[in-house]
Amino acid sequence: MESVDEWIERTQVISRLTEYVKQKSRSNHGEEVAACANYAKNILEGLDLAVELIPTSGNPLVLAEKHADQPKKTLLIYGHYDVQPEGDLDLWDSPPFEPEVRDGKLWGRGSADNKGQHFAHFMALEYFRETFPEKFGELDVRFILDGDEERGSFSLAEVFEAYKSRLDADIMIVSDGPSLVTDKPTIVGSVRGILTFQITIKHNPEDLHSGNFGGMARSATQDLVHLLTDMFDDTGRCLIPGFYDDVTPPSELELSLIGKLQGVLEAIGDERGYARATVQEGKDNGYQNQFWPTFNINGISAGGVKKERRTIIPAEAVASVDCRLVPNMRSDVIKKLIGDFIDDWGRKHYCLEGISVDFEHAMESLSSSLNNENLGLVQEALEAGFGTEAVLVPRLGGSLPLYLFPEYLGKDVFLVPYALPDENNHAPNENLDLDYFVKGIKASVELYHRVTSL
Repeated sequence: MESVDEWIERTQVISRLTEYVKQKSRSNHGEEVAACANYAKNILEGLDLAVELIPTSGNPLVLAEKHADQPKKTLLIYGHYDVQPEGDLDLWDSPPFEPEVRDGKLWGRGSADNKGQHFAHFMALEYFRETFPEKFGELDVRFILDGDEERGSFSLAEVFEAYKSRLDADIMIVSDGPSLVTDKPTIVGSVRGILTFQITIKHNPEDLHSGNFGGMARSATQDLVHLLTDMFDDTGRCLIPGFYDDVTPPSELELSLIGKLQGVLEAIGDERGYARATVQEGKDNGYQNQFWPTFNINGISAGGVKKERRTIIPAEAVASVDCRLVPNMRSDVIKKLIGDFIDDWGRKHYCLEGISVDFEHAMESLSSSLNNENLGLVQEALEAGFGTEAVLVPRLGGSLPLYLFPEYLGKDVFLVPYALPDENNHAPNENLDLDYFVKGIKASVELYHRVTSL
């Protein structure tokens, strides 16, 4: 039997992945995304899958299916083929859409987020089909590739609703985000949700001279800063009434797992060199990252600073905010609490007419899969593929549209990253570690073995 490593070299898997990453598919560029959807469709049809491009209210979703007559377990694997914009090109060491292999990594936009990660599942299926044709005949698997994940997966729910019966499966796998460790596979039990919004305060029709009009004209900048500082205290605790009312505390299992990960989280902080956040009473940084909601100011825009500094009273000030939500918190509830707070604040400070709030698409949090009956099977496959024990991570601090799986399909989701903490997703110099990618292929082969050998 040809080994996976030999097969990867013979079939030029890395070169094929490079060509896939080369396909531009920035979420907000419809023609690019449509072309990449067709590219992914051709890859999947080459694996003897029935493939359909499903039109949505956004970008097309790719659905690929292979059914067996009497499957022992059915698999659903989710990924997304859209990517983030490249950002400042001067910050890239090589062109983002001219991927290249360097230092054991594939560098390029979408290499890790998410093309390389779901491509590992594709290549495992190709190897499995060629090496174990009888077992391949017994495999029941479907892939869905989202084209709007980088825009909040706003179109995914409509597909789940319309195709519910075709998407139902026993085991649901998502390979996205980074592993917390570099030398072991990880299984993440759940993710936090997210609600994003922008606050705009505009008092005057134009910027005004701070001397000529200071003391007469109201400052949008000062009001915005005042409003924001009334929303949280010096520990970062949100002061909006009711914000924490629906928070569900972590389970004993989750608490025990986060205790084992403290060293890993500290090491990530040391490596990245970031300043540690202040902690609220009775918590630590790890707890706050995985089990506690956050109120985070992404950015503020008003007037000018540094070389653009001017002695003005800015006409307008804007703040971008995200709230990460934990299980049992609902974005619609938090949205109303925030909106009511801002309305009350505006009335109290006699400036409500100058304040507007733009709420964006939200993702809900996800309940844990670490008690699911199929955890052992997934864990065994990962450990066989990577050749070492798997690390169980209670929750991902970031957000993915995974809440739709239990909401529409009634099933838990296993988040199994095939990329490393330094993947730089959404940032310049995004990369995929090729050794970890190859181990991911081996783990997926083992997964296909196990679901056909029960």
